[in-house]
Amino acid sequence: FYPQIAGVGVHTITYTLVEEGGCISSTTAEIEVREGVLFTGESQKIESSEIVLIPIKAENFTDISGFEFEIKFPKNQLEIIGYQSFNADLNGFNNQDIFSTEDGKIKVLWYEPNAKNITLSFLSTLFYIKAKILTDTVEKFSLCTENTLAFNNTLTEVK
Repeated sequence: FYPQIAGVGVHTITYTLVEEGGCISSTTAEIEVREGVLFTGESQKIESSEIVLIPIKAENFTDISGFEFEIKFPKNQLEIIGYQSFNADLNGFNNQDIFSTEDGKIKVLWYEPNAKNITLSFLSTLFYIKAKILTDTVEKFSLCTENTLAFNNTLTEVK
């Protein structure tokens, strides 16, 4: 399932399993792709060559079972070193869910492996970006998010 392709709205997905003896069982999932979750990175005053931890936070994170978004960063000001301190409430969320690209973007994907909907408190930190500052003193740098989608699901057994 690709939320970006499916778009905002409710989508029904059917999972079908064919067992060795030919028995077929299936279940459906209603997946709602939403726009209301806001992902942000805090701007900070920093010094040249300093290593900083930039928290990536979420607002309106209610009944969410997955999300995807991109973070744009000023590649002339920041060198991404890694990611750490992943939110323990997001089952399975780790470095494998974050992909850096050479063009100043980081793509973040997470899907709850047990199809549970998760609610986080207001402005919960999802993870931290560890970065090295490449320029002289920067009063502020900004990270912006784009292509943001979050979704939830409800499994319904089909017999």
